[in-house]
Amino acid sequence: MTKSFPNKAYFKISNNTNAAIRNESIDIKFDYKATTTVRNKKNYHFIERINDQYAKQASKYYKGFCKKINSFHDKTSTYIYVIDRQNNIESNVRCTVQTDNQKIPIEYALIKSTNESYTINENIKIAELNTFSYRNYFSISTLYEAIVRHVNEEKIKKLYALVDRRNSVTSSLYSSLGFTPSLQYHQPVFFKTYLRKDQEIPVLWDILSIETNKMPVSYPNRLL
Repeated sequence: MTKSFPNKAYFKISNNTNAAIRNESIDIKFDYKATTTVRNKKNYHFIERINDQYAKQASKYYKGFCKKINSFHDKTSTYIYVIDRQNNIESNVRCTVQTDNQKIPIEYALIKSTNESYTINENIKIAELNTFSYRNYFSISTLYEAIVRHVNEEKIKKLYALVDRRNSVTSSLYSSLGFTPSLQYHQPVFFKTYLRKDQEIPVLWDILSIETNKMPVSYPNRLL
């Protein structure tokens, strides 16, 4: 099943956004389309393209991303992505729902202090955002608004996300959208085989969460 959300976004680049245009302020217009889809035979290659792009970006900073392990969660996931008129993938994220028979990725991570895993028990429908990457920062507003539509349509009540505690950009992005550190699941977690490239030690992740009814419908302009 594929759903498309056409959206036109307009952005203004201010003085300090980019060194190349530091001394000027210009208006840029993009035409993006946000789409949600699940893995199936018809779109298998496109999903692989999304994962290849994520893996390429992740390889700049991390080691150990495994597409086979990652695809294990596809049966309970929806891919949300943004493309431009040339069909370039500008940004993407995967929304993985917790079911009676399937955990979300956070529940497979190990707690740093105990080497055990969290079991997230909620009496509501929850999901995790993961495999997030972007090629163009300005496409994130379209991606975000598609996420809000998706969680509302699927009646997801709470979202979780893992954020590398050394990645201040991504942490600030999630925080600006209303995500806060989980009080119940506050210990950092790690995956044994997912390593920091520069030191070859496991990446430590903080667990963030947000109740979806607190998510702003529109992407906050202050982030641009």
